[in-house]
Amino acid sequence: MNVLIYQKAIDNLLGNKVGFTFEGTNYSTLEVNGDTTKPTEDEVNTEYAKLNTVENLAELRRQRDALLAETDYMGNSDVTMSDAWKTYRQALRDITSQTPSDDTLSNITFPTKPS
Repeated sequence: MNVLIYQKAIDNLLGNKVGFTFEGTNYSTLEVNGDTTKPTEDEVNTEYAKLNTVENLAELRRQRDALLAETDYMGNSDVTMSDAWKTYRQALRDITSQTPSDDTLSNITFPTKPS
C-alpha cells in the first residue's frame, strides 16, 4: 500500500480539520484526535482502493501522454504517417480502457512502437 494514498483515504473519511496519526499503512496504529469516530478498517480500505484506482489511472494517462507526445511530429502536414504508426497511436489512446489491477500498472500492456 502507498502511504500517501492511505493518508489521503483517512483524511477523506475524517475531513480535513480532524487530526490523526498512524504508522505506515497499519490500521491498528491509527489514532484520531478529538471526539470524531475512528473509521473502520473496511471503510479505510474501501476509500484506499477507490483513491488508488484514480491515482493509477492518472499515472497511466501521464505515461500514455508522454508516449503520444514523442510521436506528435508524425501528425505534421509534411509527414505521411504509416498505418503502423496510426495503429500505435490509436492503441495508446485506447489504453485507458484497461484498468490497473493493483498498486502498480504491471497488468497494463503498452503497444510496441513501430520501427
